[in-house]
Amino acid sequence: MSVPTVIRRWPIASLLFAIHALLVIAFYICWVLSAWDIERDMGWLICWATTAQEALEHILIGYRIAEDKRVRMPMALAMDGAFLTHSQHMVKMPSQEAVNRFLPPYDLGERRLHPDNPISIAPQVNEDWVIELRRQNWEAARRARGVIKEAYEEFNQIFGQRYDSPYFTEYLTEDADTVLVGVGTVAMP
Repeated sequence: MSVPTVIRRWPIASLLFAIHALLVIAFYICWVLSAWDIERDMGWLICWATTAQEALEHILIGYRIAEDKRVRMPMALAMDGAFLTHSQHMVKMPSQEAVNRFLPPYDLGERRLHPDNPISIAPQVNEDWVIELRRQNWEAARRARGVIKEAYEEFNQIFGQRYDSPYFTEYLTEDADTVLVGVGTVAMP
């Protein structure tokens, strides 16, 4: 009895599908890591969201941190493409009053453009200023540590206790010998 042609091709088709899936995953990992490196090296703060609710909340937290006078660095919100960005999730929208209490009014301060005080606000500089720009980014990032803690504490006070730590969430680590660390939806329990 002969095996139908379609059935004989299944192992080849499944192998090709598996190879394609691995290539897509490898490309995605390389893209995420390269984007992470680019933003890190440009002097951006990066926050990874695990859920759609976290994405919403971290946008608010990101504005609070990035616009603080002690920091003034761009903050990128990273999240998994497809699972979070191309699907529907329920989120609890905060009230406008709560958002207004959490986010101070936007103030350009000394960065306001005025003919008597010409300034440039851009990450592009000639090679003689690159080290100075990197030094300023480094100092702002160091100051950001304290601002990040303040922002999360204030967020928890206004919106309710959601984040124990601004940097990571532990899950079943009390008696663990080994801990796996993940970012994005990979880190979901």
